[in-house]
Amino acid sequence: PYDFFMITDHSDGMGVITDILEGAPNIMADPEGRKFHEAFVAGGKQAMEATRELIRQFSQGELSPALNYQPGNPNFGRIWEQLIDAAEEFNQPGDFTTFIAFEWTSLVRGNNLHRNVIFRDGPEKAGQVEPYTTTPPKGSPDPQDLWAWMQAYEDKTGGRVTAIPHNGNLSNGMMFALQDD
Repeated sequence: PYDFFMITDHSDGMGVITDILEGAPNIMADPEGRKFHEAFVAGGKQAMEATRELIRQFSQGELSPALNYQPGNPNFGRIWEQLIDAAEEFNQPGDFTTFIAFEWTSLVRGNNLHRNVIFRDGPEKAGQVEPYTTTPPKGSPDPQDLWAWMQAYEDKTGGRVTAIPHNGNLSNGMMFALQDD
């Protein structure tokens, strides 16, 4: 039998929720970040309202710079390195495989086109890139742009990467379109 696990997070905002919950210094130094932390720690209705507000700010491009974890942001890179390290720590080839991965979370007009992007490689290759996001200018919500990024990764590193669609049932048929728009 083949048993595996992907160590992953959403590529857009990778790690920001963990840093908010843990009260990371950069989060606590930001008034919005501190508010989110306090609401999440309080739990219940406060946490639910804060979650909705965080999603709203993200979807409208209104996050404060401290909360906007995207490629090129040192916190984004730090979280990516932690995910890579975790995958390596628990990888037991032949017994239990852990893959370095991320979730590319495209949501076009409310339609879920999510992909789990899984690296066949170890940290020496996967660590040469940061995950592709859906946010321009360094990302795109178009799966064909994701595929181009994946090809560029393989060309650059000689490595291998695959994307597995998931939650296609929430795509309102977009994931299975018979022709391109």
